[in-house]
Amino acid sequence: MKARGRRKNGALKEVKVTLYGWKVWAIYEIETGIPIAIKIDTIEKPDNLHVLAVLEQAKENVKPSSTIDSLVLDRGFLDGKVLYDIDLQGIEFVIPLKKIWKPPGMLDS
Repeated sequence: MKARGRRKNGALKEVKVTLYGWKVWAIYEIETGIPIAIKIDTIEKPDNLHVLAVLEQAKENVKPSSTIDSLVLDRGFLDGKVLYDIDLQGIEFVIPLKKIWKPPGMLDS
């Protein structure tokens, strides 16, 4: 990964940055908190990369005794294609807003 900065003389410079870490995608059963599907990958992967694969694994893990009918997602999953695919499966999804979010054009009072 590359990052940009400026030298003392104001010229742009690029430096190589190495990130270490992991990202976890997980689907939990809401009442018990038991994970029903998990995927782990390196930290630089986008949030929406494994959503559908983890959802498919979760559906496989709970059938035939149960179904997944709703999903709560983080804002990192705001991807029209992924959300559309989830909707086509008949699964309702919720993405909580930021606490202080205001609609565009709303006047401060």
